[in-house]
Amino acid sequence: PAALAAGAFELAFVIVYLLPVFLLALTYDLWIGERDRGTARLLLAQPVAPAVLFAGKAIALGGTVLLGLAAVAGLALLTFAGADGLNGWTVAALGGTILLYGAFWIAVALAVNVWVRHAAGAALACGAIWLGVTALLPAVLTAIVDLRHPAPSSAAYANRLRDIELERQEARRQNPPPRGSTDREDRNATLRRTLARVAEDMAAYAPVRDAFRVQEQARRELAHDLRFASPATAVQDTLERLAGTDATRAVAFQEQAWDFAQDLRVHVDAHLAESPAEDLPRLYAGVPAFRFAEPPSTHSAQAVGANAAALVSFLIALGTLILQGVQRMRLLEDDSP
Repeated sequence: PAALAAGAFELAFVIVYLLPVFLLALTYDLWIGERDRGTARLLLAQPVAPAVLFAGKAIALGGTVLLGLAAVAGLALLTFAGADGLNGWTVAALGGTILLYGAFWIAVALAVNVWVRHAAGAALACGAIWLGVTALLPAVLTAIVDLRHPAPSSAAYANRLRDIELERQEARRQNPPPRGSTDREDRNATLRRTLARVAEDMAAYAPVRDAFRVQEQARRELAHDLRFASPATAVQDTLERLAGTDATRAVAFQEQAWDFAQDLRVHVDAHLAESPAEDLPRLYAGVPAFRFAEPPSTHSAQAVGANAAALVSFLIALGTLILQGVQRMRLLEDDSP
């Protein structure tokens, strides 16, 4: 009850939304603080390249924090998820994702530090960037998906299936099947006709179901391609894949469950063709067990790798911006009285 009252622990929420806030709060005045204390000129006068100086300060503060957070995340994963199903790849991918995502936000803070000259402005800029990357940009990407491929209506889908069921019920009322008797063969024949009717119903539902699936698949593919536009969406996708809650795995489960239902009907029909309906032990003994076949791990590994490459590309772009800002900042420091 206490756990239910407190709610579920969402490690993904902590990583995607709270980790950036924590890192930005620590590093938003990483260089501006030196300028305010009057030590910026002294540091720039040292025989050390400004880029190396900035990198050293970022690693000393942000890198230490990131390593600690990665360790805490690993412990949280073991605590809340348990050891079952965990492997070296999952832990390494989680740690690497946290480090890359954290490095992105530290680079954001550094870029703000070299382009903004006041602490208040830097705090405001960091807050605006956090809001844009974690909330506004994902919302824009979702709107693009909705405009390009509108979400199919679940209510319309359910109503269409209900209409088909009503039509088939009306057809059966007009042409009722023959009644069974107490004879064993007749009972088996009645049950087999019932199974055949269920199969016909599923075949009638199939076109509607397939059309709904095509629309959903188009939305998933576009969202999958657009995830690289925001570091937050790329990290969210990685975390979902590592946790096994991604859309690819969910769709695979639905497809396999549908196929299992077809196989089960075939099994029961074959049993009724050879044995009396009352022979339940034999029927249950031969029922195939449903075993979910995991999608190829290479697909998830490739997606996780692509997300990591997207984060690296953001880091490279921010690094270029930081280097340009360092050169500009040094000129301003030299020209200032």
